[in-house]
Amino acid sequence: MIEEYFDTIWVCIGCYILEGTGENIGDGGDGIEPLAEIEPPYRISLGMGWEDHADDCLIKLDRNRGNVANVKGGYECECETNTFSKSQCDGCGSFLYGERHAMTLWKEVIA
Repeated sequence: MIEEYFDTIWVCIGCYILEGTGENIGDGGDGIEPLAEIEPPYRISLGMGWEDHADDCLIKLDRNRGNVANVKGGYECECETNTFSKSQCDGCGSFLYGERHAMTLWKEVIA
């Protein structure tokens, strides 16, 4: 199976926790199951592709300099979190307002 980068998606905390820990913390009160919108041939991973980081993000700047390791010294990127969003969750489709977290969407391709 070959996968290629497809897009960065923005998910609610319920979807983010389910992918990160495997723990389902519930549907947020709107009856929608976390990650219900992600189906084959797609899969997801935590975080965003480095090319989607803001132009002034140290992770992107470091990567562009040829250093493939993350920036050292406890740097925490703010690009991957939207602290308050009114947008629909790309993982489950919920319209509940709140924090959104970046995840990478991968697509299986036929080689």
